[in-house]
Amino acid sequence: MSITRFDDIRPYYDHEVKEAMQRIAENPLLDVVRQKIFPQLPLEVLKDKVKNTRSTYEFQTTFMYMAMNTILAETTLGCTTSGFERIKPKGAHIFLANHRDIILDSGILQVKLHDFGLECSEMSFGSNLMMNEFVVDIGKSNKMYKTIRATNKKELIENSRHLSDYLRHTITEKHSSTWIAHRNGRSKDGDDRTEPGLLRMLSMSGGKDFISCFLELNITPISVSYEYEPCTVEKIREIYISSKMPYVKAPGEDLKSIISGVQGYKGGMHLAIGQTVSKEMLEEANSFVGSKKYLQLAALIDREIFKNYKLWKTNFMAYDILMKSGEYSEKYSQEEMEGFTEYMKKTIEKVVEGPREEIENLFLKLYANPVINKKSIE
Repeated sequence: MSITRFDDIRPYYDHEVKEAMQRIAENPLLDVVRQKIFPQLPLEVLKDKVKNTRSTYEFQTTFMYMAMNTILAETTLGCTTSGFERIKPKGAHIFLANHRDIILDSGILQVKLHDFGLECSEMSFGSNLMMNEFVVDIGKSNKMYKTIRATNKKELIENSRHLSDYLRHTITEKHSSTWIAHRNGRSKDGDDRTEPGLLRMLSMSGGKDFISCFLELNITPISVSYEYEPCTVEKIREIYISSKMPYVKAPGEDLKSIISGVQGYKGGMHLAIGQTVSKEMLEEANSFVGSKKYLQLAALIDREIFKNYKLWKTNFMAYDILMKSGEYSEKYSQEEMEGFTEYMKKTIEKVVEGPREEIENLFLKLYANPVINKKSIE
């Protein structure tokens, strides 16, 4: 097949999956994954299943579906949903989502899309996570496209335009939905804010008319919430260090975060599909001048994310402790509050850096900010 302009970032085509499956089957890392995710399957049986997989659809709906459901069963109380009736069965959406876990946010969405009889979407795949051939083969067979981390302004502009072209091509020509986080990296403080720069990136491929540029993308906000935040310790540690100096990731830190997010207990989980960005919303944003258009559109998307975000007892308890109030005391029992404060204490002890009071404040904000955000739109 001839080289196309998106070969450097696109997922595998089905005809490329067969060779990828052979590589995955013979990689020693497959047994490591099997022991964690598919312990009931003998290695040779798993290898045969992998080798007989012929398409991204098969890979997503068998292996990834099984893996995500195993993680849900072992580390959560299940994932509830709302708003899936808003997804057009024959349409293509950009699912613009708040981001709490490196792989679970988008992975669980695929499970629920399949459960509702909808086509699985493509997903963004940071170049920093493409650690080796095994990971790349799994990601690209799982309909993941590469987002490149730029090292300078020129690269940033070039990569942004290329990604913008690819995403519009995916929606309008391939008619395939795609998931992308609404900001660069996970939320470390629980304050879900859409980056206007991301919206600017999406507009780079859409011409000068603001309304039609965004309308054809069917941008659909997604709110994902966890009763217990994935990677709580890592998030607090990073945000504390970042407040004092530039944060530099240690070698292998992303992989450790992926493992921690997958293995850690998350309690309840909810995934909500919001209202697709409408012509009326775009007309409201377009009434502003210049860069304020993007700020207003981001605010409207955030409003939808805040509105649909499911609050847990952990959020209400953190808010009441942070604000030194009993505003939500009817939402939890004294016993539950004691359990939460003990969880907070044990979590803070694992964060090596920083004075206790400051670390405790960061912990509370991580859980309380979703309450503050929802109150801001009421």
